[in-house]
Amino acid sequence: MDIGVIGYPQVLLGLWGPLALRVAWFVWTRRSAGSVAPATRSLVTAAVAVAPLVALFVPFDPSTPLRDALPWHAPLAWGIALAPPVGAERSPIGLVLTLFAVVPVVSVLVSFSIGVVEVMVSRCRLARLVTGRRGDLRLIAEKGCLTACVAGLFVPRVYITESALGKSHASAVIAHERSHQRRLHPLLKWTVGCALRAWWWIPGARAMRRDLVVSTELWADDAARRSVGDRAVASALLGSIQQTGVGGLRTAVSVAGLVGSESVLEVRVAALCMPVRPRGSVQRFLVPALLLGSLVLFVLLF
Repeated sequence: MDIGVIGYPQVLLGLWGPLALRVAWFVWTRRSAGSVAPATRSLVTAAVAVAPLVALFVPFDPSTPLRDALPWHAPLAWGIALAPPVGAERSPIGLVLTLFAVVPVVSVLVSFSIGVVEVMVSRCRLARLVTGRRGDLRLIAEKGCLTACVAGLFVPRVYITESALGKSHASAVIAHERSHQRRLHPLLKWTVGCALRAWWWIPGARAMRRDLVVSTELWADDAARRSVGDRAVASALLGSIQQTGVGGLRTAVSVAGLVGSESVLEVRVAALCMPVRPRGSVQRFLVPALLLGSLVLFVLLF
C-alpha cells in the first residue's frame, strides 16, 4: 500500500496537525512564554487547544489556491474524505484511515457532552451552598477551602462566603473574581478542557490544562493588583494558602476561583515579586488578531 496514506486528510486532521501544534506550543513555553503577559499566554494556549476542533468542522473550499500547492493531500471537512485505496478495508492501514475519519468526530461529541454534564453537576453543587445575596454576589456556606469562585459559562456569577467578605483582603478577592467574570474565564476553561479531551490520543493535554489554569489565575491576579494593590492581593493569597481541607468542594472545569493546588498558589505568590506586565491598546488588539490569523492559516493547511 502507498505510504502516501499518512498524508490523507483524516490523518492530518486527527494526528499530524494537532501534534505539530502541541510541539510548537511546548517549544514556545520553554523558550519565550515566561516573558509574555499572562493574558497573552492564556490566549495562545486556548488557540492551540481549539485549533484542531475548528479545522475539523470548518467547511473546506476546494477552489482554494493552496490545494495544488501543498505537498500533501488537500484538507477536507464536513465528513468529506479521500476514499481509501482499493482493498484498504482488508488491511491495517485501511482500518487506521477509517478510525481517523470517525474517531475525532465521535470524540468531540462525547467530550462536549461530558463537559455539559460537568457544568450541570458543578451548578447543582454550588446551588446547594447558596445562602443569600449581597448585591450581585452570591453568598455561599462555608465549605472546606472554597471561599470564592466564579461559575457559569455565558453568564458567570461570583460566589463568596460571609467570612471572606469580612476579611481585610476581601477587596482583592472580589477584584480577582470580577476579572474572571468579565473575561469569561469559566467558558474559556470549559471549551479548552473539552477540546483537549476530544484529542485524547495526542500527548500534552494535562500540561496545557495546567498552564491555562496558571495563566488565567495570574491574569486575574494582575487585574486585582492594578485595582487594589499588591499588598491586598498578597494577603488574599496568604489566606488561601492557610486554608485547610484542600479537598473541599470538587469544582468542575466551569469554575474559576481564588483557590487551587499548592503548585498553582506557589506560582502566583512568586509572581508577586515581578511588576505587572502592562498591555497597551495595540497589544490588546494585535495579539487576538495574530492568533486569529494563525488559526485561519492552520485551518487552510490542515
